[in-house]
Amino acid sequence: MNDENIDGYVHAALGVAGYRLDPAQSAAVLAEFRRIAALAQEFVDVPAAFEDEALAQFRP
Repeated sequence: MNDENIDGYVHAALGVAGYRLDPAQSAAVLAEFRRIAALAQEFVDVPAAFEDEALAQFRP
């Protein structure tokens, strides 16, 4: 996912959810999504074998 895709996704999601953020708030949300996407990218290219165990799910 590149910055352009993240920007479009964040703006669309905020609009659908009814959020109206000022430019500083919007920039902070975009920065957080970019940070999360960068962290996730580290795992995207890691091959997973069929035998790899799925993570447990938290269920309160």
